[in-house]
Amino acid sequence: MKRLGARNNAKANIFKNSLFCGTTFNLGPNGVTIRHRDSRNLVGGLCMIGVLGDFDHRTSGHFIMEEAKTIMELRSGDIVFMPSAGITHMNAGLRTGESRASIVQYTSGDLFRWIWQGMKMLPANESELKAHIRAAEGSMRWREMYSFFPTLEELEAAKGRGDGLLGFQDELLKENFRSGKSYLFPQSN
Repeated sequence: MKRLGARNNAKANIFKNSLFCGTTFNLGPNGVTIRHRDSRNLVGGLCMIGVLGDFDHRTSGHFIMEEAKTIMELRSGDIVFMPSAGITHMNAGLRTGESRASIVQYTSGDLFRWIWQGMKMLPANESELKAHIRAAEGSMRWREMYSFFPTLEELEAAKGRGDGLLGFQDELLKENFRSGKSYLFPQSN
């Protein structure tokens, strides 16, 4: 990002010392997301989610990561970093009278691709060969980005040390998620 800012004589980040170029304010009162991936973000990159609001984190507003089979109780003021383009995620619903909002920081994958292409757009009439080369480079970048994440063995070792990397919750909460107990999710009429 320093290269980007230096080249354009501009500030690449919205906040001083932030690692991210984009910020979204999801304002309440009912800042709950549906099941999604942020496909425009950098696949191997992280985003930062800051939780705000007036809700009981033990009974509602849980942060759910599908592939990781993880449910996190995040209190107002908590921050979590996660690869939002690579993991399907959502929030559980809120109870009547509760409110939730969030501040999310991220960097678009398109911005990284633009930097990797020498800070220029690819020509619109690109040949089929160049398209295949670009696709192969993207595949290699995906493998490179994927290698940044810890293995299951590394996570188990970290858990044994008490690092708490994933914020695993108690067995009851995980079992309720697996069985689809509805108290975690918004009720439909």
